[in-house]
Amino acid sequence: MTMMLRLVAFVVAIALLVAAVLTPSDAEAKGTSYLLTGGDLGMSGALLSGFIPDDDGTDWSATVECQNVSPPTTMPSVAYELYLRFGVFAVPSQRVHGPEMRYYPELRLVHHVWSDQWCDPPAPAIAYLDAAIADALAAKARGELDDAFVADLLDRRMHEVHYWLRPYASIGTAETYSTPYLGQCDECTAYVPDSQEFALGHLVQTMRATPRRGADRPAYAIEFEGFFPEGWGVGGLLGLYTPPADGEPGRFRINGLFDGEKLEYYETTPGFDAAVAQVLSSRPARERIEPAILDVGRDGGGVPISSVAGAGVALALAALLAVGAVRYRPI
Repeated sequence: MTMMLRLVAFVVAIALLVAAVLTPSDAEAKGTSYLLTGGDLGMSGALLSGFIPDDDGTDWSATVECQNVSPPTTMPSVAYELYLRFGVFAVPSQRVHGPEMRYYPELRLVHHVWSDQWCDPPAPAIAYLDAAIADALAAKARGELDDAFVADLLDRRMHEVHYWLRPYASIGTAETYSTPYLGQCDECTAYVPDSQEFALGHLVQTMRATPRRGADRPAYAIEFEGFFPEGWGVGGLLGLYTPPADGEPGRFRINGLFDGEKLEYYETTPGFDAAVAQVLSSRPARERIEPAILDVGRDGGGVPISSVAGAGVALALAALLAVGAVRYRPI
């Protein structure tokens, strides 16, 4: 297990511990920490309800509760992948670098990929995973499942937030970049006109490609923010963008604020580039319109504790992935 993976596992464990402490009741804690994909689901994804159960009724964690067994001598042809939902780009990142876990129904074993351990899960965990697979396959047969990345973005409501661009030169370094003042800069652009098309169309299509590595100085940071009638909101840094130039396609990078390093980036689609170009040319930067939805916060309502818990993992990994999913107090 590399040092980076150890660090990822550590911050995830700490974030989950903090989330557990902050969550006051089971009713508020219910959510999903994993997305099921692969196997006979193909690229489709199903959000798992709640957490994987253990013998004692608590959550089973392969990271700390793995009953180690020897790797199988013959690998089955069908394996389902379990993506840990740690941030906005958890799905594409794990598609490229591997999921946290793979479940082999034929063997009734789990391979914890990040630590390369084979686990014999408890009976409640096996029953939960088998039932989740059956439900997901039935939903796919009914045409109710989306692409895994689309399903994750929809659940995060990333198609309902507002996106805009901030010149890269104005954000300083990773040590000085701050999200509480999202969009509050004279150079920030107007909102991207169609958030749904941008997120579920252009962004998803861009990140279906295999990432490349290279050094560049991005031109813009793409930020996002949204507040919802339920009294909570999300916001943060989506990624860094370099427009097409000299016959080269545009670049979108999610894993680092520093320029000049050979970091992973995705070549943007023409639709992605066109959406950004439209924003840059449509109106003066200072004419951003604040949406009415920003006024729906409940007086004294604050942020639901479950929202804070849900953001714990994303915040813990923000330094590694430069992806924000910060929960804000409504205005």
